Amino acid sequence: MSPTTRCPRPSIYSSAGGAGARSEASMLSTNVLPRLRVIAVAIGLAVMPATAVEPTHAGSSSPPEAWNPEPARYGIVKETNVPVTMSDGTVLRADVYRPSDLQTGEPAGGLFPVLLAMTPYTKSSTTTTAYASDYGAGGDGRYGGDGYYPYLVQRGYINAIVEVRGTGSSAGAYDLFSDREEADGPEVVAWAAALPGSNGDVGLIGASYVGENQYPTAAMVGPNSPVKVMAPVIGAYDAYRDVFYPGGLYVEAFFNAYFLGVRYPIDALPPSYVADDPIGAVETLLEHIASIGTFYAPTIARLEAGDLRYDGPFWDNTRFYKFIPKIVANGIPALVIGGHFDLHQRGQPRQYAAFQNAWAGRPADGPMAPNQKTTPRYQLIMGPWYHLVAFQGLRYQEILLEWYDTWLKGRDTPFRHGKNTLHVFDLGTRTWVDTTAYPYAGTQATTYYLDGGPSESAHSLNDGRLSLGAPTAPTGSDGIDYSPADPLCTRAAEQWTAGIVALGAFDAGVPASAVNPCLADDRPIQARGLTYTTEPFTAPTTLAGPITATLYATSTAANTEFLATVENVAPDGTSYPLTSGQLLGSLRAVDSARSWLINGRLVVPFHPNTQATEMPVPPGSVERYDIEIFPTFATIAPGHRLRLTITTSGNPFLAPVGLEPAALLGGHYEVQRNSVYASQLNVLLAPATGFLESPRDYGECNAAC
Repeated sequence: MSPTTRCPRPSIYSSAGGAGARSEASMLSTNVLPRLRVIAVAIGLAVMPATAVEPTHAGSSSPPEAWNPEPARYGIVKETNVPVTMSDGTVLRADVYRPSDLQTGEPAGGLFPVLLAMTPYTKSSTTTTAYASDYGAGGDGRYGGDGYYPYLVQRGYINAIVEVRGTGSSAGAYDLFSDREEADGPEVVAWAAALPGSNGDVGLIGASYVGENQYPTAAMVGPNSPVKVMAPVIGAYDAYRDVFYPGGLYVEAFFNAYFLGVRYPIDALPPSYVADDPIGAVETLLEHIASIGTFYAPTIARLEAGDLRYDGPFWDNTRFYKFIPKIVANGIPALVIGGHFDLHQRGQPRQYAAFQNAWAGRPADGPMAPNQKTTPRYQLIMGPWYHLVAFQGLRYQEILLEWYDTWLKGRDTPFRHGKNTLHVFDLGTRTWVDTTAYPYAGTQATTYYLDGGPSESAHSLNDGRLSLGAPTAPTGSDGIDYSPADPLCTRAAEQWTAGIVALGAFDAGVPASAVNPCLADDRPIQARGLTYTTEPFTAPTTLAGPITATLYATSTAANTEFLATVENVAPDGTSYPLTSGQLLGSLRAVDSARSWLINGRLVVPFHPNTQATEMPVPPGSVERYDIEIFPTFATIAPGHRLRLTITTSGNPFLAPVGLEPAALLGGHYEVQRNSVYASQLNVLLAPATGFLESPRDYGECNAAC
């Protein structure tokens, strides 16, 4: 089925009866709730040797006309609790899945590449082994999870799943991406390459945490290592800014539940080998239980009110972009897979840009040049997904098989060729687009100014306009009060809980908007917000890439909080939320050297978020707030408009911490829109005809769009 068939367009494209939505939602009680109960506990989690065939670079040859996945040729045989001893004596534990002979059930003859996943979620959990399914299949786990890939094992791969130290049945103490945990990576690779039945080549595989730990491993193995390829899925670029404190606000509900409701309870379970070695199992369990005092409790306290709310050394090992130049130097190809509504939405296009920049000899952390040549060794698939539904469905398995077949088996696939290495889903047309550079080539930086109203298109506190001309009046502002509670009618609420509603809807075979209509129309939140809306577009125009909202505002309180949402508004008034950003006022300082400007317009502000750069908000003073709005890609149809909605709280999904809530209470803000203080929205636009529709399908909506 096509993406449009599986995920019907919201009412900005066609109307749908309310009765149908009610009947779809009723399916959740029988089809979804059992799966939701499992995921609520685990939210966010979150044949032949490779040949020496060099990839063709941009435009140097034509790709094969077609590539089709081979049928399953093998069964699967499992070996459990395999010990993996590290150089410091710590014993990690692994499960190894091998291709088996379909007739005898014994391990198949021959040598196979190894797909290696290193997980903190235990090697036998639902998340690891029985999570991925088909749309409407009730979450049956037919495709394994974020560590186990039966579809690939049946087609000639060994799949090794190793529990990182301090988790599951592995000994040691857990510490988030510690130096020692990252040093384990190359040692585990050497073990995997030497497994019985291995041909010596290793591919790194996995999603979220299991995608992120591929970066230090691939960087630290050095050149000419067994690692020949990686595919980090829905991982972070800079974890502090992407997902822990975006805009300086703590993703509180998610991470407190993640650390204390998921990670620690998993680590407090007895090791799976307790029956075979009860004494050793007890010793390992005691090490794990001790981590509540050594890691979990103190880390939550530091996140809530301590030094971790600021950027600093603790976060160094989660700046995964810093590993990319070494990965490129090691010659390891990478396929990045991300989502427009993922927890790490901000960073996934930047991962792609960093890989291509490093290959081209450019600064990895900067923007690509518009006409920069690219290599097919580094590609991005940016889909319409939340965190929990990104790696669902058969098409995802086929994509992975093609990628690993390309670099581990020397197959001549479309991934090996071509100049268009960035594959992005257009949220407006519901089609895939192929392009090259990020920021997206062909776009023009455009400034819209916040202006007075009415636009006669919104029911908000002000119904303002977005105008291409700068304001000329010396005065003008719009007022809004700080509200400490955020209603659920925002896409941000779903995004910062990893897409929990979308997962349930996917299992039931309905769009997530059938369960939460606000995901397709967020007008209810606008009644308590400020809105600024363009005139209707006269030609199809694509909004593509990062966005910045610059607000000049006064406050009666000693701090401010702003949430900025960009919407696609249909002629019938439906307001489809595309993307959003947020900013805590006391962390408004900008490092211009690390910010991105295009044609002199700020499109990506970089906030240092250190204690040294923290600034209180002087009550009554006009202050500048540069809000980073995460990148999107959506074609705006003729007759549609763009809207910017400003609200003042994302709590409890995006929360101020420590003494910050008290400083926000009672605040009244006046957002300036005049010739002296011209608040504005910087976007990247291009004619829709400037982008090439892809001949390939890289995945379906998975209930998310």
